Amino acid sequence: DSAISDLRFNLFVAGLLGLLGAFLIGGLSSHLLTRRLRDLIRHARSISKHPAISADFGREDIQSLAGSFDQLAQALQRQVNLLADERDLSDTIINTMSEALFALDENTRISLLNRAAESLFEFDKSPLGQELSEATGEPLLGDLVKRIAPDKVASVEFTLEAEEQRHLLAKAATQRSGRGCVVVIHDITEIRRMERMNREFIANASHELRTPVTVIRANAELLADGIFDDGPTAKKLLTALDRNAERLASILSDLLNLARLDARKYRVSLEAVPLAAVANSVVATLQPVADSKQITLELEIPVESRVLADAGTLEQILSNLLENAIKYTPERGRVWITQRSAGNRVQIRVHDNGPGIPEEHRALLFQRFHRVDTGRSRSMGGTGLGLAIVKDLAGVMKGRVGMEPGQPDGSVFWIELQVP
Repeated sequence: DSAISDLRFNLFVAGLLGLLGAFLIGGLSSHLLTRRLRDLIRHARSISKHPAISADFGREDIQSLAGSFDQLAQALQRQVNLLADERDLSDTIINTMSEALFALDENTRISLLNRAAESLFEFDKSPLGQELSEATGEPLLGDLVKRIAPDKVASVEFTLEAEEQRHLLAKAATQRSGRGCVVVIHDITEIRRMERMNREFIANASHELRTPVTVIRANAELLADGIFDDGPTAKKLLTALDRNAERLASILSDLLNLARLDARKYRVSLEAVPLAAVANSVVATLQPVADSKQITLELEIPVESRVLADAGTLEQILSNLLENAIKYTPERGRVWITQRSAGNRVQIRVHDNGPGIPEEHRALLFQRFHRVDTGRSRSMGGTGLGLAIVKDLAGVMKGRVGMEPGQPDGSVFWIELQVP
């Protein structure tokens, strides 16, 4: 009994010691394992800041899990970089657009706009979060947003009253997600202006062509009826025929030059051209026209002066400028041509002492179809194309043109060309 009792005691102590040892070993193992897991969790939480997990976790399975997290972190970083690049590209495209752009949320309030929109409407404060019609002050834009249909583009045209009236075309479409929409506003002021100018040109050209054609037909019929028997009358009719035929040829020449310039088929050969010789030729050609109005023509250009130009094109430009000066200078007036040099460029200046040009018309003089005094220009046979053609011809020769008021009166038209 004593031996059994001692054996039981020894077994109890040994079991207690074994259990205690097992607890100690299990606790230590658990501590080591959870410490590695805590390190792994801490590294996983820092993925957004550190895209790679570079730690040795000891055990192969834990290290494999860390490697998976590392790959996930790198994949996420690549996606974040890709999204950031796409965002930067989108921002660049949106803010370099010439059209105004508004993005509206599902409540039709502005969530995004570009620089063109800010410049167009000149907002006093940020319009984000406002209704589009409220921010812009244009009720038509509010109506446009309300009538957008899925997968359809709605549009409306309106005018913006600012320092200068603008014609605008707004187009709106829903986003693919169906939440919100995008409104793009195009400035079509120039398009409408060109359309108006084209309509005016067609009307003016029709009138200009009809007048000489009518005169030519009427005079031809009179001559065919035997008016040659009356010598003075026949001569008068022939003179009118010649004058109107020349006017018709001038109009057709302007239209042809315009078409060639637009089609970039107007070819020039740039070379050193004696300016005085070309100007003398133009003056000699137009001298009879000036004499008929008792206008004095003067040429003040040095004989040795040279410019880089096409002789025929330069002669056409000077003829146009000089003819205009004679046309609008009153009888017994004065027209003269001078030269001004500046570095490697020469400015040929055509002066007159006519009535001058009102300031509001000066910026538009070289635009196509623009005429300062429509009635007066029409009576003198103008189509509004001459100065526009002069500008285009100067551009072909790498030159430029301009106008400034004369002193004390009249106007000065000039063309500037390079020195060879």
